[in-house]
Amino acid sequence: MADAESSFNQKVKSGPGATGLMQLMPATAKGLGVDPNDPEQNVLGGATYLSYQLKKYGDTQLALAAYNAGPGNVDKAIKKAGSRDWNAVSKFLPKETQNYVPKVMKKWGR
Repeated sequence: MADAESSFNQKVKSGPGATGLMQLMPATAKGLGVDPNDPEQNVLGGATYLSYQLKKYGDTQLALAAYNAGPGNVDKAIKKAGSRDWNAVSKFLPKETQNYVPKVMKKWGR
Protein backbone atom coordinates (compact mmCIF):
# COMPACT_ATOMS: atom_id res chain seq x y z
CA MET A 1 0.00 0.00 0.00
CA ALA A 2 2.87 2.39 0.62
CA ASP A 3 3.56 2.48 -3.09
CA ALA A 4 -0.04 3.54 -3.81
CA GLU A 5 -0.12 5.97 -0.88
CA SER A 6 3.23 7.73 -1.15
CA SER A 7 5.33 6.05 -3.85
CA PHE A 8 7.54 5.05 -0.90
CA ASN A 9 8.36 8.69 -0.13
CA GLN A 10 8.31 9.19 3.66
CA LYS A 11 8.42 12.98 3.28
CA VAL A 12 5.26 13.26 1.16
CA LYS A 13 2.30 15.20 2.59
CA SER A 14 -1.14 15.27 1.02
CA GLY A 15 -3.30 18.35 0.61
CA PRO A 16 -5.61 17.23 3.44
CA GLY A 17 -2.57 16.68 5.70
CA ALA A 18 -1.81 12.95 5.56
CA THR A 19 1.89 12.22 6.02
CA GLY A 20 4.45 9.50 5.59
CA LEU A 21 4.71 6.22 3.75
CA MET A 22 1.19 5.12 4.62
CA GLN A 23 -0.27 8.65 4.46
CA LEU A 24 -1.71 8.77 7.97
CA MET A 25 -3.88 11.71 8.94
CA PRO A 26 -2.66 13.41 12.14
CA ALA A 27 -5.75 12.42 14.14
CA THR A 28 -5.49 8.81 12.97
CA ALA A 29 -1.80 8.64 13.89
CA LYS A 30 -2.55 10.17 17.29
CA GLY A 31 -5.38 7.68 17.89
CA LEU A 32 -3.04 4.83 16.99
CA GLY A 33 -0.31 6.23 19.23
CA VAL A 34 2.25 6.48 16.44
CA ASP A 35 4.54 9.21 15.19
CA PRO A 36 3.59 9.59 11.49
CA ASN A 37 7.02 11.10 10.77
CA ASP A 38 8.84 7.95 11.90
CA PRO A 39 8.82 5.52 8.94
CA GLU A 40 8.57 2.35 11.04
CA GLN A 41 5.76 3.74 13.21
CA ASN A 42 3.99 5.09 10.13
CA VAL A 43 3.94 1.68 8.44
CA LEU A 44 2.89 -0.10 11.64
CA GLY A 45 0.16 2.48 12.17
CA GLY A 46 -1.08 2.10 8.61
CA ALA A 47 -1.16 -1.69 8.90
CA THR A 48 -3.01 -1.46 12.20
CA TYR A 49 -5.52 1.01 10.78
CA LEU A 50 -6.15 -1.20 7.74
CA SER A 51 -6.61 -4.18 10.07
CA TYR A 52 -9.30 -2.24 11.97
CA GLN A 53 -11.10 -1.50 8.71
CA LEU A 54 -10.90 -5.14 7.62
CA LYS A 55 -12.45 -6.22 10.92
CA LYS A 56 -15.16 -3.57 10.68
CA TYR A 57 -16.20 -4.20 7.07
CA GLY A 58 -15.20 -7.83 6.54
CA ASP A 59 -14.41 -6.96 2.94
CA THR A 60 -11.05 -5.98 1.47
CA GLN A 61 -12.44 -3.45 -1.01
CA LEU A 62 -14.57 -1.68 1.58
CA ALA A 63 -11.65 -1.70 4.03
CA LEU A 64 -9.37 -0.11 1.43
CA ALA A 65 -12.06 2.45 0.66
CA ALA A 66 -12.32 3.28 4.37
CA TYR A 67 -8.54 3.60 4.58
CA ASN A 68 -8.57 6.05 1.68
CA ALA A 69 -11.80 8.02 2.15
CA GLY A 70 -12.47 7.43 5.83
CA PRO A 71 -14.91 5.01 7.43
CA GLY A 72 -17.58 7.69 7.83
CA ASN A 73 -17.68 8.22 4.08
CA VAL A 74 -17.85 4.48 3.45
CA ASP A 75 -20.69 4.10 5.96
CA LYS A 76 -22.61 6.88 4.17
CA ALA A 77 -21.95 5.26 0.79
CA ILE A 78 -23.18 1.88 2.06
CA LYS A 79 -26.34 3.53 3.31
CA LYS A 80 -26.93 5.37 0.02
CA ALA A 81 -26.23 2.22 -2.01
CA GLY A 82 -28.45 0.10 0.23
CA SER A 83 -25.77 -2.54 -0.12
CA ARG A 84 -22.30 -3.57 0.98
CA ASP A 85 -21.39 -4.65 -2.55
CA TRP A 86 -18.30 -2.74 -3.75
CA ASN A 87 -19.74 -2.08 -7.22
CA ALA A 88 -22.82 -0.46 -5.72
CA VAL A 89 -21.02 1.37 -2.90
CA SER A 90 -18.17 2.72 -5.03
CA LYS A 91 -20.54 4.96 -7.01
CA PHE A 92 -21.12 7.01 -3.85
CA LEU A 93 -17.45 7.48 -2.99
CA PRO A 94 -14.97 10.11 -4.21
CA LYS A 95 -13.39 9.47 -7.62
CA GLU A 96 -9.99 9.18 -5.91
CA THR A 97 -11.30 6.25 -3.85
CA GLN A 98 -12.99 4.66 -6.87
CA ASN A 99 -9.56 4.61 -8.54
CA TYR A 100 -7.53 3.78 -5.42
CA VAL A 101 -9.26 0.53 -4.47
CA PRO A 102 -8.81 -1.26 -7.83
CA LYS A 103 -5.23 0.06 -8.06
CA VAL A 104 -4.30 -1.52 -4.72
CA MET A 105 -6.24 -4.70 -5.43
CA LYS A 106 -4.37 -5.09 -8.73
CA LYS A 107 -1.01 -4.58 -6.97
CA TRP A 108 -2.05 -7.32 -4.56
CA GLY A 109 -2.92 -9.62 -7.46
CA ARG A 110 -6.64 -9.63 -6.76
